Amino acid sequence: MSRELDATTLALDGQHLIEASAGTGKTFNIALIYLRLLLERNLSVREIAVVTFTDAATRELRGRLRGRIAEAISRLEGTAPEHPDELDRILEMHRGDMTSLRAAIDALSAALVGFDEARVSTLHGLCRQLLAEHAFAMGLPFFELDNDAGNEAAHELVRDFWRRHVVAEADAAVDAVLDRWDTPEAFATDLLRSQVLALPATRIDPLDAPAWVEQSRRALERHLDDWRRLFAQGQVAIALQQLQEAIAQKTLKSAQATPLGVASMQRCVRACADAAVEVDIGALDALAASAIADAVSEKARKAGWRPPAELAAVSACVEAVQAAAQTLRNALLARFTGAAIAFVREGLAARRERLRRLGFDDLIGLLHAHLEGADGARLAQAIATDIPALLVDEFQDTDTLQYAILKRIHAAREDAVLMLIGDPKQAIYRFRGGDIHTYHAAARDAGANRHTLRDNWRSDAPLIAAANAIFDGVEDPFLVDFIGFEPARYPSARETSAHWLATAAPLTVWRLPDRIEKDKRKPWTTPAFSERVLAAVCAEIRGILSEARKRECQPPSMAVLVQSNRQAEQAARQLAQWNIACDYLSAASIYASAEALEVERLLAALDAPADAARVRAALATELLGYDLQALLEAQQDLGQWESQLARIALLRQRWLDAGPYAAIAHCVQAAAVRLLPRWDGRRRVTNLLHLAELLQQESARRATPGELLHWLGQRRAEADEQRGAGHAEQLRPADDASAVQVLTVHRSKGLQYDVVFAPFAMATFWKRLDSLTQADEAVAWHAGDELRIDIGGPQWHAHALAQRDEQFAESLRLAYVAITRARHRVWLAWAWANTGRFSTSLVGPYAWLWFRTPDMQGPVMLDRLGEQLDRIDAALEALVARSGHCIRLETLAPDAPPVEPLAEAVETGKRVVAEFHGRIERGLETSSYSRLFGGGQHAPVADHDETSAAAVAPSPSPVLDPVPQWPRGADFGNCVHQVFEEVAFEVLAEPGVPADLARICGDHGYVGEDVETIAAIARASVRSELVAGSGLRLMALERGEFLAELEFLFPLGGARLEVFEELLAGHPAHARERGELVSRRSGIRGLMTGFIDLVLRWQGRYYVVDYKTNLLGSSRGDYAPERLPAAIRASDYDLQYLIYLVALQRFLRTRLGAAYDYEHHVGGALYLFVRGMREGDAAGIHHDRPPAALVDALDAWCDGDRS
Repeated sequence: MSRELDATTLALDGQHLIEASAGTGKTFNIALIYLRLLLERNLSVREIAVVTFTDAATRELRGRLRGRIAEAISRLEGTAPEHPDELDRILEMHRGDMTSLRAAIDALSAALVGFDEARVSTLHGLCRQLLAEHAFAMGLPFFELDNDAGNEAAHELVRDFWRRHVVAEADAAVDAVLDRWDTPEAFATDLLRSQVLALPATRIDPLDAPAWVEQSRRALERHLDDWRRLFAQGQVAIALQQLQEAIAQKTLKSAQATPLGVASMQRCVRACADAAVEVDIGALDALAASAIADAVSEKARKAGWRPPAELAAVSACVEAVQAAAQTLRNALLARFTGAAIAFVREGLAARRERLRRLGFDDLIGLLHAHLEGADGARLAQAIATDIPALLVDEFQDTDTLQYAILKRIHAAREDAVLMLIGDPKQAIYRFRGGDIHTYHAAARDAGANRHTLRDNWRSDAPLIAAANAIFDGVEDPFLVDFIGFEPARYPSARETSAHWLATAAPLTVWRLPDRIEKDKRKPWTTPAFSERVLAAVCAEIRGILSEARKRECQPPSMAVLVQSNRQAEQAARQLAQWNIACDYLSAASIYASAEALEVERLLAALDAPADAARVRAALATELLGYDLQALLEAQQDLGQWESQLARIALLRQRWLDAGPYAAIAHCVQAAAVRLLPRWDGRRRVTNLLHLAELLQQESARRATPGELLHWLGQRRAEADEQRGAGHAEQLRPADDASAVQVLTVHRSKGLQYDVVFAPFAMATFWKRLDSLTQADEAVAWHAGDELRIDIGGPQWHAHALAQRDEQFAESLRLAYVAITRARHRVWLAWAWANTGRFSTSLVGPYAWLWFRTPDMQGPVMLDRLGEQLDRIDAALEALVARSGHCIRLETLAPDAPPVEPLAEAVETGKRVVAEFHGRIERGLETSSYSRLFGGGQHAPVADHDETSAAAVAPSPSPVLDPVPQWPRGADFGNCVHQVFEEVAFEVLAEPGVPADLARICGDHGYVGEDVETIAAIARASVRSELVAGSGLRLMALERGEFLAELEFLFPLGGARLEVFEELLAGHPAHARERGELVSRRSGIRGLMTGFIDLVLRWQGRYYVVDYKTNLLGSSRGDYAPERLPAAIRASDYDLQYLIYLVALQRFLRTRLGAAYDYEHHVGGALYLFVRGMREGDAAGIHHDRPPAALVDALDAWCDGDRS
């Protein structure tokens, strides 16, 4: 049982589950608990992790927590007015004496000052932080976060699997696959759309597909033996004759489109004639028992006709053969799909390991794997030591892996606290992996520590009563036994709403009367229902906006909630006809939009500007603006056509010079005059610029239009408007100033509006029993709380029904979310309507909540409502009475009202532009070694050496011990750095040319002797002892003892280079002439950034390592240790590693805390001039360990001290 939450007395240890219904002040209570952890547990903001579901929610929550801390300080200091509430009760215990008061103010002030370091993020963001902070302990290499990498790689792996198992083979399995999917792209799309690769299922059915294939093959062979026996006995010929006679006598119907039609019978006759050689199972449909039973005429049925014995025996055999063949086909497809899943998963894991690129879901999986691994207990304890308090918002949207991570961390510390806050009634993100059964498991784990929030601070009292009436008093309102409904309350401390929209009956149900055709009741069709109900929405919004103008007040916020992008477009189009401005918010992918197709066509033309077909396709887009007539005229006029070709060529050049954004924005600017006047003009322009921005970001890796064209095509193929998209690719708002927003119910989660219209919430997508086929897709369902996936096993049909019931249960939760978004008014709609191929309003959430009778124990029983239409009106009247008449029924006329466009608003006052009186800081910049001392480049890129040799005189003696002179140049440096970064050191140490090294060299254009030279250089480098007598060799490093390409970024507090020179002057090895550095740059403010090739730990000491490919001379003697300081000095490399050591020191201080000591933990800098290195001597190795005093002084200099 749950008890009501009191955030002021809640125990601050253990695991707690807080069920917070819609509008009950969830964020308010999270902030109170956060304050108590700061004050009563004396935790810092770094020791409390607050996790929520989206980036937008993270930003809001961060602002609320910061504001609450500031308010608490003001109250304790007496500068804020007294307000007896929960916050005051928390602060009261700290006002007892000046000591405790001062301590509380100091603690909260420290939290406010350091709040930028507060751990407030999504769960994926928290996992990313933990992976970075504990990288050494987990043995993780440096990785790049790339959420697109997984999908793109999965498509590539699916195509690879297809080539291996479809193109290269030819058997019954391949025939089954090609009958289901004609291309690898179609298979990949189905596989990724089913989310079978992403869902953390513990079991995939069938468990042993190969065994099922063999079992099915044997079963089919047995039935074929029966067929052959009947054929040999002549019974097939007799049965066929009996069938033809029955058709001739009209006993059996033989319409052309049926299995007994002429064409089908001819196929059957031919198949029976050839059956002695090989059976064409697919041609025997006319002899199947089910086909014959369906074809019996009404007259013969009444007369009790039964097929003769021979026909009955043969038709039963054919039925069994075809069923067995279908079972074998299903088994073959399941085996193929299961093997593909295993292949793709293994390939993705190997790719992640090789490229060190992770997607967001990889973060969860990687952290979970390490927590469950051999050192999991130690890792969990380390994390729990750093973060003893975890507060998880929107917990109902998590999955089993995410909860396992939270539990593992929480269990590692006895006094840890885990607060799980959510509402199972709002668990609507099943398609993104959200698992309501995870909430159920957490509820069991919480035991007696379950709490509820019931006071609704959002909605007016009558609206709360209306919502309660819909869900309360209904047995099993959410179809899930562990999700109940407790009526919400209007808080006693809350004043009654005085808003002009407040009314005694705030929830209106529009009732559309049944359609009458030929004196028979008929359901509404989808187009007719949509048009009628949206007309009612527009008329009501027009009235509200007109009333707001009369009252000279701000129009209320309004939302039209829809279920799909098509409905959203219909709503936006109709609102435009009424001259009502709206904005459409969607979780749909920008890549599923029409604009993505237009940009793809533009890209195709820019990739091949001489291809006339591509140019025509691009010109015909809305973006470039040619209609068919204009296009024909342009092609017939040579001068005009050449002008358009030149236009495309100029756009291509603009793209190559300045990037995709510049080219697309140029087109948008020219097209805006045509696009913006359209009803969806703002949406189109917003989408185009959004695509331009995404393409610009991707162009960092794919520079040419052709590469981006391929990438965009893949994104479009993967886009699924029904499943939504990641944050970066979700459609963006097009008009922030609009009073009306059109959005999906999923997108509305967490938002609130004055007025909500939910005209389409009455129906849900409902597949009938006879529509469920094995070929549909993989299905996910639960056995208890365990998530399982069936990719086409023997029990697929039963599991598909289980999934359908779970989807229906989610539609009930969607209805709850829709109804609870409003503060003042809600409009719903009801009609008997067929709202899709498999969908009807009689099998929807309202039908379950309002109309079902006690004998309807499951949603499938709702089909029976079609027999009880007369009782629906009575049920609606009962609903109104149950609500205390807070719900109002309104019957709409069958015909829509005429369109009455809203008049343009008249300006009544002068607009005044706000003046800015703030001060903008000037002179802030990002600096690096390269920019300060090495040539002035702005971008923080990895330093991969210079293109020429340092100014060091080569040895004058004959070349007795030569070093490789070629390859050379910047690209050689890039190649060598990539080899050291991507190929394991122990692999490089082996004789020969490693495959990965050859691949990398090939990517850089090196072949033959150059590859062997690079392999020899790498081999000598990893085998050489780097510090004399220490045994330190790169090949000896264990995983977890090094980080490659470590990026750093820290603030510069007004550092001045003349002070930098003064600090160096006291250390001759690094001193520069006075003014030498100042002449290059003046003072610097902003950020210092850079990449360290390698940071390693050996025998407790940390070293920074940099690989140098500079050509210092022709012989090994030019790389002798005594000659290297001159090369280091000539290129200012010593200044580089001084900055690196400052960065290392700061890194170690954050990891080791007060235990850090430079003398004990820092081994210095190792600069490896790899051309001259050779196993057995110190050639090419420069080792320096600057004094701690110098590194400390430079560390302080970066903060602006002495400047």
